[in-house]
Amino acid sequence: MDQNISHAGQSGAQSRNDFLLSFRQLVASHLPSGFMSEPNTHEQLEYAFKTLSEGAPLLANFEAEVQEHSILSFADELSGLLFSHLSDYFHNLNVDQSDLIVFPMPVSTMVNSVLKGNTDASALVGGAHTLPEEVRSLIGTMLLRPIRQAVRIAFEHDHPSHEWRLGYCPVCGLWAPMGRIEPEHGRRLLWCIGCNGQWRFPRVCCPLCYESDQKKLGYLSVEEWPAWRLYTCETCHRSLKTRDERHADCAGATEMDIDYVDSGILDDVASRDGYKPVKPGEPAFRVPFDETARKYIERSRSI
Repeated sequence: MDQNISHAGQSGAQSRNDFLLSFRQLVASHLPSGFMSEPNTHEQLEYAFKTLSEGAPLLANFEAEVQEHSILSFADELSGLLFSHLSDYFHNLNVDQSDLIVFPMPVSTMVNSVLKGNTDASALVGGAHTLPEEVRSLIGTMLLRPIRQAVRIAFEHDHPSHEWRLGYCPVCGLWAPMGRIEPEHGRRLLWCIGCNGQWRFPRVCCPLCYESDQKKLGYLSVEEWPAWRLYTCETCHRSLKTRDERHADCAGATEMDIDYVDSGILDDVASRDGYKPVKPGEPAFRVPFDETARKYIERSRSI
């Protein structure tokens, strides 16, 4: 049986899309607080903002004061949505709704460990012996969307003109798993699955290693997906699926979450051809930075 959630759902794409739209509404119902206590949020963000110039994402220096009852309630609602729309998928893998989302240590400790990139989001999800790790990472990342999105909204409100030129999210520190090309000016934007944020990034450059030699950069096309490209890099051997909105097949806006899940087959193509896609909720670097992270940031400043 195909274990990729991009092929799941009793009614195919419609069932998945209904779930993702319901998920968006569920997240919105938990904003602007995003499970967090309010008092120290602004002060923490201002401190974290000072470290952005060094390449450190906001949440690496932010301690979320999590309201345990709120996040547990959201976990129950998210589980309900998943099983309402994708029950066949989970039942075929012998995963019960009660076992889907778990917190194996104190809630606040686990949440902050994932937010800081020290623990994989898959640790928040049960079914370890049957659910693919990528699916567990996706669900775990969805679970923390309200917190990350609340921080992003507060950050953009206080610093609307801030420029960011790295391949990972300035809020979450997660690698962008997908990009898009704007229809009017052809500018490239990267998208974060953690907070649903977007930011500009140079077109002729690999977001994952900052390679800018055009001879080492390329792309793959899939006939059935004419509006999409799989950008590839021969230096880091990674890939990034990108939706080119200048293409005729891209008439009308769609939700990035829907595009991301629906285009899972493109990641399969990249893997088949020897390139490693970004997995859901994949942290870029841990803070404090190691030598690899420092070299990446140095390269970004030279282009």
